[in-house]
Amino acid sequence: KLRVEDGELAIRLNRNCIEPEISPVFAICQGVNTEFFATNAAATTYNWNIIGTGSLISQTGNAAVVNITGGTSVTIEAEFTQAGSTCTSTASQTFVVTTTQTPDPVIQVNGGTPPSTLCVDDHVILSTSASFGTYLWTMPDGSDSTSSTINLGTLAPSDAGTYSLIVTNPGNCSSEKVDIDLNVTSPPTSIEIFNNGFDTFCSDGSNDPQLEVSNITGVSYQWLRNGIATGATGPTFTATESGDYSVRATVATCPATTDIYTITEVTAPSASISGPPETCVNFETRFISTSILESGFTTLNSWTVEDASNNTIGTSSSDTLDFTFPAPGTYAVILSSSYDPAEVASCMDAVTQLVTVSDLPMLTFNVGDVTEKCQLDTLPVSLTSPNASTISNYNWIIKNALTGRGIDTLTDASVNVVTPTGVDSVYAVVTMTSTIGCQVNDSVLVKNLPTDVDIAAIKFDISGDSVTLEDDNFIDLSAVNVVSDVAWSPSSIITDTTSSNISVFPSQPFTTVTLKGTDSNGCLVASTVVIELDNIRPRRTFSPNNDGLGFDCWEILNTSSLPDCKVFVFDSRGKNILVKNSPFENNCVWDGTSSGASVPEGVYYFVLKCNDVALSKSGSILLAR
Repeated sequence: KLRVEDGELAIRLNRNCIEPEISPVFAICQGVNTEFFATNAAATTYNWNIIGTGSLISQTGNAAVVNITGGTSVTIEAEFTQAGSTCTSTASQTFVVTTTQTPDPVIQVNGGTPPSTLCVDDHVILSTSASFGTYLWTMPDGSDSTSSTINLGTLAPSDAGTYSLIVTNPGNCSSEKVDIDLNVTSPPTSIEIFNNGFDTFCSDGSNDPQLEVSNITGVSYQWLRNGIATGATGPTFTATESGDYSVRATVATCPATTDIYTITEVTAPSASISGPPETCVNFETRFISTSILESGFTTLNSWTVEDASNNTIGTSSSDTLDFTFPAPGTYAVILSSSYDPAEVASCMDAVTQLVTVSDLPMLTFNVGDVTEKCQLDTLPVSLTSPNASTISNYNWIIKNALTGRGIDTLTDASVNVVTPTGVDSVYAVVTMTSTIGCQVNDSVLVKNLPTDVDIAAIKFDISGDSVTLEDDNFIDLSAVNVVSDVAWSPSSIITDTTSSNISVFPSQPFTTVTLKGTDSNGCLVASTVVIELDNIRPRRTFSPNNDGLGFDCWEILNTSSLPDCKVFVFDSRGKNILVKNSPFENNCVWDGTSSGASVPEGVYYFVLKCNDVALSKSGSILLAR
């Protein structure tokens, strides 16, 4: 009781004695520490006592812990003594003792001994090793459950902590509380692979990729290629093969695998050159890159030419090198083959080919640079140097000296030069290719010896190489400037084939007469003339009126024995009024009639058509009466 008087606080104790009670316990399990509580009163001391088989384990204030070890019942007494009072009282209560064995639960994880470490995403179920009457689970967050198992599912970091369990047996005896601490470890998920080199690298080992992950304390590493462990366990790794690389990073026993990092190995180039080991000065020589590189990439070829003092005298960037060496000596042709650095860095190979360079060979011929010959002769031309054993092939061209046009092309070691008809001089040009691939050319001029051999005609003018006979049936010819060995042909129409002066009796419309002999240079020469017979001549006019003043019949002279010819006569309107076949008696072809009747005077037209087209003619006829 509290009372305030004159600003002072006074306390007066209750003078009435307390009637103590012991909190009820429904059952006491034999051999188990059981806690009892008496009525709690201020300024009160308690004295606890056991009547039965057992012992007082501890007493603190109004609480006492006892352990009953025998019997079927026990009496618990609590004596109360209040300070400043004569009140002393005792509370006593008898309890039944249960002899059923006290439960002793063991917590299992996934049906077995709890692991020292659990990982995020592990699937966990908490259970006990035996069955009990009741279960009381207490979670790390303070929540509870009476289920026989706790299914945590896939672990998250928030599932870590202490899990407690109290169970009872069928006799309602409670176990002591048992705990299990779950440690949930999160594997490193933010680790990624970095490449300190190139993703596309050369197989020669010059730029192998340097792969790396962050070096984190407590984390172990395993490098994988195409999902298979490589044996490398550090934070860095030098890759030497193409593949999909990843890292399994483990904290405690909890692993995580990085994303894949793909790198590609490219076959190193194998440089090689196709080109002659020997060549000549001032001759363009070709070298070709035959390097082997992997397809699918841009390839580069770089050429360098060095002299004997290692001075660079030429460079090029292409698949081929066409180079002209300036002087004799030994040169180095260097080829570097690589990939485009933007695609594959530092991946190249080089090769050097030594080339011996000589002076171009001098060409000499078996004849002089200018050689004369008889027109009808053949002149053999060949090279006397260089030696044939050093020559790979020849290419001769015979050219008209006046027009420059090629007449003939030959590939023999020598050539027989002739001058075609009408050509007085030719060049024999040779291109020689040596066994080391050098080419050089030269030529000789072959001229015909001058000659004025000719055929002359008596009483006739020879125009060019032909002459026309109209009314005559023979012609006298003579050889001009033929010194000896005169020979005319054809012999059947010539009076004396070996005489300088002859008579020719042609029987055909066109006859070629040939003269051969030796001139003043001792050359066999020849000349020809074509004789044309023009004595088949149509009359231009006639007057078919039998008055004796003109020709009564239109004639074509010299056709009495002309075979295989036909004459067509047409009037001014193109009407065919006559067709007549040869031979024509007394050269008379047309009497001026058509179908038995006389035609009027005027201009008419004729066509003489023969199998020998040289005899065919056409023209006009004036008919007068």
